[in-house]
Amino acid sequence: QYKHGLSLCMVSFRHLNEFDHLFPGERREDLVRHISALLIKILKEEDRVYIVDNEKMIWGILLHTTEQTTISVVLERLKQTLATLNAEPAFAFKQVSIDLQIGAIIYDNSIQNSNDLLNKATTKLMNDVK
Repeated sequence: QYKHGLSLCMVSFRHLNEFDHLFPGERREDLVRHISALLIKILKEEDRVYIVDNEKMIWGILLHTTEQTTISVVLERLKQTLATLNAEPAFAFKQVSIDLQIGAIIYDNSIQNSNDLLNKATTKLMNDVK
């Protein structure tokens, strides 16, 4: 609408079933808060993080850019931060490695509406296999 560049990154917790088994209830909410804070910390002030699906632990990150190199830098920074977090001896969720699935889509003229953007980003997320 305002000709601003926009990309949507989707992030989900790869080992959700294992985590739910080891850390039920309140501990799960602690992890959601922890990862949300981590996402906010690595982003620029104008970028936004929101929870798309709390049950499936899926976050959306709106980046105000369409430059693939900038998106790659943000995603690499996220991966490095997670690697550092997993290596910390005092990390509260040590029994499960924090490993995220990540998918990103750049808004362009082929995207019809916000649902289309969300669906395409979700498809990219589901294609992130290890």
